[in-house]
Formats: sequence, C-alpha cells, structure tokens
Amino acid sequence: MAVMDDRVVGYVYYEDFKADGFTDICFLNVLQSAQNKKIGTKLAKKAIEDSFKKSEIKKIEISVRVDNTKAFRLYQRLGFKETITYLAYELKF
Repeated sequence: MAVMDDRVVGYVYYEDFKADGFTDICFLNVLQSAQNKKIGTKLAKKAIEDSFKKSEIKKIEISVRVDNTKAFRLYQRLGFKETITYLAYELKF
C-alpha cells in the first residue's frame, strides 16, 4: 500500500499459486492524482521481490487492458513480456 499525506494513494494485490509455480498480480491501482510519481513502479517491484523470495515461484503473471498504455509501459519497463492476448466478453441487461 502507498500512502501520501495520510491518504492511501495506491495498492497492489497478488496471489501465489505455489503448486503451479507462479504469482498472479491481480490488482495494481494508483490514484490518478498520484500517478507519475513512481508509486506504481515501487508497488510492482515490491510484489515481484516478495514473490521471487518463495522458492516455489518461478514466474509472475499480470493482466492489463490493451487500452491501458501507462500500465503496459510500466510492466514492459519491469521486464514483463506479452505472452497471450485475451478476449473479454460482457453481458448487459
């Protein structure tokens, strides 16, 4: 969690799937007003560091919307490589 001026401005949530040998970074969010301050980078690096400390974890996965170019660039800078493009479906009523 990232805090500025006694206010939460960002967080990262990730789960380890030790039996499958990977961590999934499920959510990484930074308030728009706190973006471009390396908060997302620090949160992601902490998740990566914590995950690879566990001997069972061999890779980390993260999903990002194709239109989220800021996140896409962040993950590329951290060394992530695009492996699969998923299609998302929705049903409205």
